[in-house]
Amino acid sequence: MVVERLGGHTYVYVQIMPGQLVIVETDGADSHQLHQKVRLSFNAGDCHLFDEQGLALERMRHTSISTH
Repeated sequence: MVVERLGGHTYVYVQIMPGQLVIVETDGADSHQLHQKVRLSFNAGDCHLFDEQGLALERMRHTSISTH
């Protein structure tokens, strides 16, 4: 893991598998340290995902099904 502190926010670069990197934007006061192991969880609706070419993927939409 690599940590990049930029004042009001921090980017945490996490390798989840060889060749697969996740970049997490967190609060500027984030306390993670270089090479520290982290556990990630997130709300899918708050994510911005990109493909290998850097193009944004369409956001997933969840719909409720009501039964009567």
